[in-house]
Amino acid sequence: MVADECRRLRAHGIDVHELILNSDDIAKNGIASRLGIAAGPVYNIDGVRRFRTMVRAINPDIVHLHNVFPMISPWVIKVARSARIPIAHTVHNYRHTCISGLHTRKDLICDSCHGKRFPAPAIIHGCYRNSRVQSLAMSIGQTIHWSTWQEVDTVLVAHDFLRHKLAATGIDPSRVRVLPNTAPDPGDPCEPGKNVLFVGRLESAKGCDLLLDSWHEVNALTGATLRIVGDGPMRAAVASASERNPTIEYIGRLGQEQMGAEYASAAVVVLPSRAYEGQPRVLVEAFSYGRPAIVPDYGGIAASVTDETAWKCENTVEAWGAKLVEVLSDRCLLEQKANAARRRYLTYHEPSRNTATLVKAYRETISRAAREVNK
Repeated sequence: MVADECRRLRAHGIDVHELILNSDDIAKNGIASRLGIAAGPVYNIDGVRRFRTMVRAINPDIVHLHNVFPMISPWVIKVARSARIPIAHTVHNYRHTCISGLHTRKDLICDSCHGKRFPAPAIIHGCYRNSRVQSLAMSIGQTIHWSTWQEVDTVLVAHDFLRHKLAATGIDPSRVRVLPNTAPDPGDPCEPGKNVLFVGRLESAKGCDLLLDSWHEVNALTGATLRIVGDGPMRAAVASASERNPTIEYIGRLGQEQMGAEYASAAVVVLPSRAYEGQPRVLVEAFSYGRPAIVPDYGGIAASVTDETAWKCENTVEAWGAKLVEVLSDRCLLEQKANAARRRYLTYHEPSRNTATLVKAYRETISRAAREVNK
C-alpha cells in the first residue's frame, strides 16, 4: 500500500523520500539492536537516528508517517516538531486504542482498554503477541506517547468509525481526515457471476467457520458455489469441508494477477470477520470489479459500505445462512448493488481520486502549520 502511494505521488510530481525499516529483520539483528527494538514503543535509537539524519539532509515540506512500531517509534514526531516540519499520519489499524491493533480477544470484540491512558487489561491478558512482557512495553509506550500523538497535524483514516475511536485518545477530531483505501481500476465490470467468494486469511478471526457451518443449507436452497481463496491455520478444516461438499471449492493462495477471474465469477464477496477491521483491500477490490459485499453489522467494514453497495449481517451462523439465501435469491437487487459498488469505487477508491485527496490534505496541513507558527 505504501509503495503504491509513493509511486502515485511521484507520478503526481511530488518528490518523495522513503524511510522503510522492516520488522522482519529483527531476528537477524544483534543483541544491542534487539534491545533498541524492545524499547521501540517509546524510543528506537536506530530508527530515530536514521529519521533525524534524513530530515536534516532533505528538510522536507511535510513528514508522512505510517506504521512506526517497532522499528522507528513515535519519538520521531518530537523530532519533526522540533524542526517545525508538519506531520501527517495514516492510521491503518486500532493500535492507538488497542495495543494489538485489533480490538479482539479470543476472537471476540474487546473494548476493555478503549479510552484508557494506561491499558492495564492488555497487560493482564498479554494482548500483544501473547506476551505480558511485550504487552507491558507497548502499554508503557502508549502511556508515554499519549500526548505525543496529539502533536500530529493531520491524521488520515479510512472511515468515520476509526475517527470515532481516535477521539477517545484525545486526538482533535477536526484534524482527522477521511482518506479511503484504494486499488487499481480493472476497467468496466462484467455481469455478476453466480459464486460466493471469500478471500482472506483462513482463521476463526476472519469468520471462515461461519461460512462453512452455514453453507449446506445455503447451497440446498440456492445451488450456489462457495469459493475460498487464502491460507492460514484453518486450511485443513477448509480443505476437509471442500472434500465433503463439492459446492465448497478451496482454491488456496492466489497471486494478484489471478484474482481478476475470481472476482469476475462471483455474485457477491463475503467478509464475515469477527474483528472491527480497517478497510480491507478485498472490499475495495470487490467494488472495483462491481461486486457487492456481505459484511458484519459493526466496525470498520460496516463503516466502509452503504446500504446501496452491501448487505450488513449479524455475525452468527444462522444470520449468515439466512442472509446468503436472501441475497442469492434476488438477482435484480444483486445487480443493482453491483452497479452501485462500482460507482462507489469510482467515487471514493479510484487511485487518482485518492492521490488528489492526499495531496489536498498535504497542502492544508502545510498551510495550517505555517499559520500556527506565525501566531
